[in-house]
Amino acid sequence: MDILQYVHPEQDRPLARERDGEHPLDAMSVLALLENSGGERPLARRAASDLLELLPRRGRTSNQKRRCLKALKQVWRRNRSAKWLADQARRFNLSGRAVTADDFMRMPGAGRVPRQQGRGKWKSWTPEAVQRAAFAKGSLRQVAASMKDGHSRSATGSRSPWQVACCRAACCKAILQGQAAKLQRLRDVSVHSKPHAFWITNTMFDETKLWYSVNGFGCREFSTLAVHSQVTWADDAGVHDEDVFQPPKAMVRYAAATQWSAVQKDGPAGILHKPEETPRAKFHGIICSHDSHAVNRLIVKHLRVQLPEDHVMLPSYCNQHHVGRAAADVTTRLNLLAPVWTLTKTFADGDFHVHLLRCVDAVLDNEEDGLEVVDPATFVLPPGDLREDFTQSLLARCRVGEQAAKATALTSEFASFFPYGWNRRRPLHPCPAGCCGPSACHDRDVSVGKACELVRKVILRRVAQPAKNKWTKLDPAFRQVALVVQFFLSCSRPSRPRWA
Repeated sequence: MDILQYVHPEQDRPLARERDGEHPLDAMSVLALLENSGGERPLARRAASDLLELLPRRGRTSNQKRRCLKALKQVWRRNRSAKWLADQARRFNLSGRAVTADDFMRMPGAGRVPRQQGRGKWKSWTPEAVQRAAFAKGSLRQVAASMKDGHSRSATGSRSPWQVACCRAACCKAILQGQAAKLQRLRDVSVHSKPHAFWITNTMFDETKLWYSVNGFGCREFSTLAVHSQVTWADDAGVHDEDVFQPPKAMVRYAAATQWSAVQKDGPAGILHKPEETPRAKFHGIICSHDSHAVNRLIVKHLRVQLPEDHVMLPSYCNQHHVGRAAADVTTRLNLLAPVWTLTKTFADGDFHVHLLRCVDAVLDNEEDGLEVVDPATFVLPPGDLREDFTQSLLARCRVGEQAAKATALTSEFASFFPYGWNRRRPLHPCPAGCCGPSACHDRDVSVGKACELVRKVILRRVAQPAKNKWTKLDPAFRQVALVVQFFLSCSRPSRPRWA
């Protein structure tokens, strides 16, 4: 518009001036000016009072100002609402909750909805919904239930669990194809331009038993090789380190020859660097981690023979298997598995556990043989009794795996309630002023109630069932049983008729 004269933003002169013989601008002309600004100057960000300067001063009344300001506010409010709706629609469409194209939330001003061409195309899932179903946690039925909608063309809007399985398979295939394409590009660059400085692969593999559904045979367990790879290389851009996912490989028989045929198919990120697959580099290195099974030992020996002489190989055996073997040997030597396993099975019995809680509450409530409440200001601990260091060490060793803040606070509360006297005939609780009342040893019933609650939460918890072939299940069971045994030793006289 030729009636406007551009002025630098730092100048104080108005943006528009009236020319002689021309009509003043109205509100609609101002709005048209905002739309046709072309991005040269952010007029829409200016305040309404500043935009009033676009109108000529001569002949302008207060009603005109009010109408212009009202029109501008309506446009800004409408634009803000449209932007908010567009952001909300964009977030919804990218979240994966729009399963099909019919479920998309349309953008404001997007026009007519495009029709899906092709038979059955309206049932196709969107890429966002496929990713949401593939990476969601839970079983197939649970994920399919979470993808259910309420405005589908079908009567129920339910989704098939098989569709979720297909989504997972599609995403896995896309990831594997993307990895293969990236590795192929690295090889092409090293072959046609410049070799890498080094190419090092780190492979960790282990064998386990998994269930498979075989047509005609039902569900059967087969040996499965789980492999994970890591690649490190250096080029002109620097040093790179990337993880490479490898699919699990089912083996009909767990033998060295069968496992070797499986691990040599991992490509350039595997343990065997084939010249036709691996990128060119000045230095090649192989790191492999596995357990000390005889099959893995044979694999490592054969790998050293197959690799070129200038390739460096560094095999390492997993320390967890050595620790597990040592724990199993110590358990067998000391004959601890049978008593601990029996105790865990007994504690898992509901009626016995309820009866045990009632018996422990009755024992602690007994004034002669139960909880002994003393004043720490006047009580003198005998020289032969166990002190605070034993309590702290026992709880620290038996509850070392619990890192949660709630478990740590509960352990500290138990240690302050029963700080010492674990080798006495009766459980001992020093009750200072403010512990169970305003004065020391204020109310024994309150002390007994706190003691029963702490014993239930710390001592008489559920004990995990141990397994000899899994040392990670042996250690938690032994730790909890140690607390149970030590506590009942302090209550040995009342509990003898029950355990005898």
